Amino acid sequence: MPRIRYVVRNIYAINNLFVNWYLATNIAATRSALIVPSIISMIDPEKKADTTLSKILTALTAGLAFLALPAVGAAVPVATTLVGTILTTSLQQAPSVAQAIWPQGDGENSQIVQIGDLQSELAELDAQIAKMLNAGLSNIMTDVNAFAKFASSTAFSGQEIPSLPAETEGLDLAFKTYLVTRAMAANEWLAYWGPPTARTVLGPTARPNPTPRNSSATSKTMVYAIP
Repeated sequence: MPRIRYVVRNIYAINNLFVNWYLATNIAATRSALIVPSIISMIDPEKKADTTLSKILTALTAGLAFLALPAVGAAVPVATTLVGTILTTSLQQAPSVAQAIWPQGDGENSQIVQIGDLQSELAELDAQIAKMLNAGLSNIMTDVNAFAKFASSTAFSGQEIPSLPAETEGLDLAFKTYLVTRAMAANEWLAYWGPPTARTVLGPTARPNPTPRNSSATSKTMVYAIP
């Protein structure tokens, strides 16, 4: 009986994590779609920047693991970082689950998406996020070896069940970073670290160095005040 209770508890906890992951990711996508276009409109007014749906989905669904990085985790709640660490560890132990979520050569999601029109893709993003996470969960629940490996860290059998709030702070950080960086690259924006006393500047600025290769003296530059 103890062994049965252990397995049942792991099944419940893993299912709970994937449901939380889906809900939180979906909300993060919606919130980002409301915020990012206004930023992109300044960086990419001619809508030059595009990417594939597959890359957008990867940036979104990998956001939780991204929060497990030490440099990022310090800016989000400890509980969220812990769940990100648990997920990252479990996926490393069960590579077949990661492959099910992020299949190699995903032709189905290869269509081109305009970053500035992200809001129009929300319904498709929601459907594909659900499909991806369901594929990973299905692999865990139908393959004994995958289940054993994914649960081997014992994180799903403790007193506290790994859980995420629907609005998980920082979950969209990797997603927004990817989109803005992609838009900057498509429009030849540059980024460099400014002096700590400077205020953030967005727009054409003078260059501190000679004109780099493949750019012009009037190229746009973003100056960050963060030391």
